[in-house]
Parts: sequence; structure tokens; C-alpha cells
Amino acid sequence: DHDGRLGGAGETREIYNPSLRPAKTTMYEVGIEHVLPFSLVTTFRAYAKYNVDQASTIQIVVGGRKYSVYRNSNYEDIRGAEVKVQRTVGRFVNGWFSYEKSASRAGEVGLKQLDPNPSNVQQFEAFARSNKPEGTFRALLQLSTPRDWGEVRGGWSLSIVQTYRSGG
Repeated sequence: DHDGRLGGAGETREIYNPSLRPAKTTMYEVGIEHVLPFSLVTTFRAYAKYNVDQASTIQIVVGGRKYSVYRNSNYEDIRGAEVKVQRTVGRFVNGWFSYEKSASRAGEVGLKQLDPNPSNVQQFEAFARSNKPEGTFRALLQLSTPRDWGEVRGGWSLSIVQTYRSGG
């Protein structure tokens, strides 16, 4: 960056790191589906997702000036379960209803800042942010006309989607 003055000296604010590892996501999912009468399909599934090596910055203080360097230090773990009931083969009414409950925890590892003064150096805490398991209700109702009613009257549909989750 430049301070904007004629003849002024430039200043380094960020240093990019071409040696960063790519962020990695590993996801595990297990579930079961069962077809009930009236073409209702029920699905039960549980999952876990692990995100590691996400990029973040560390602040370096040299001679009273600060700049940031990118590094691999962020991570996040997500786990949850879902129950879903759906109907997709009806002529007039289709849709689904689901309830999903998930929780996550995330954080960073390593130091927040490097400073010549050791009392200013702070370290990230493991799993610094987490949430309580929260539930989410989702529903889709689709009303439609069959395609065999012709080009003008057939193939129309009206979809209503609703989501509800308590909290922020």
C-alpha cells in the first residue's frame, strides 16, 4: 500500500503465501430410506463434516508497523441428523417435510499475533466457538396440474417453501 503522498514510501500490509495447503473437507454420511404406502419416502440420515486447513491470517508487528501473513489455521467440525418425509409422484399434490438438528464447533490453532514484546503474543484456544444443537424445520408444498391436460392448462405448479429455526 502507499500512503498517498507524493514521494511517500510504500507499506506492506499483507503477505500472501503460495505454499498454503488447499483447504480440505471430509464428510461422512449414513442413512436409510424406506417407501411407505401412498408413495411416501422416509429418509433418516446422520452426518459429520470436518473442514481443516482453512486460510486465516497472523498479525506480525515489526518496528511498530503491523502486517498480516496468510496461513492454514482454521478448522470446523459439523455434525447432525435429519428426518425427511417426501412424496414426488402425485399428480396434483407433492412435497416434503424435514427436521434437521446440527451443531458445529470451529476455531483456529497457533498464535494470533507475533510481537517483539512477549506480553503482546496471544495464542488461539482450541475449539473457541461452538453452538448448541439447533433444530430446523423445512417444508415444501407443490400444487400442480398434470402435463397431459395440454400445453395451456397442464404443467403449471405453485410451490410454497417454509423454514423455521429458533434462535439467531
